[in-house]
Amino acid sequence: MANSQGSMNNFTFGDETRQYYETLCGGAGATADRDGTSAIHTHMTNSRLTDPEILERRFPVRLERFGVRAGSGGDAGLWVEREAKIRTIILTPAMIVVWVLGLLLAANAGLFSGGAGLGWLHLKLLLVVILTGYHGWAVGYARKLKAGKPTMTGRQLRMINEVPAVLVTFIVILAIVQPF
Repeated sequence: MANSQGSMNNFTFGDETRQYYETLCGGAGATADRDGTSAIHTHMTNSRLTDPEILERRFPVRLERFGVRAGSGGDAGLWVEREAKIRTIILTPAMIVVWVLGLLLAANAGLFSGGAGLGWLHLKLLLVVILTGYHGWAVGYARKLKAGKPTMTGRQLRMINEVPAVLVTFIVILAIVQPF
């Protein structure tokens, strides 16, 4: 026998001028070896479930991702498929562009002809190498997820998900400020 989440989760934010309140859907009927019903409200009415595009238009927020948590049972197979599409359509091409532009920047700055004072560029390229390694790790881990053999918790994955944003932030700062 499988059960649902019971009711709903709430999400709210705002200030003196704008407020937003939303109930978030959960799944129903998932078991350890079988997908459940997609993320729907099961014991709740009057759900708002605003489309992400409308939420972004009305409020000063950017919704990065809206989906079912991996391993929750709802849409399990679809989650792996969606992640593969994001990786194939966005992340891998972006990584290639980063390398091409980085090498062009290095050539233009004189890195390959012994240019002095380019410590910032050396560090930037090192961070790009680390970012590339992270990308490779993520591709490998996605294969583990697809095979149903995850080795990390959802919390660990959410934490490690911040690595690319931190690396890219430092890469951009180094390229703009060129501190050393």
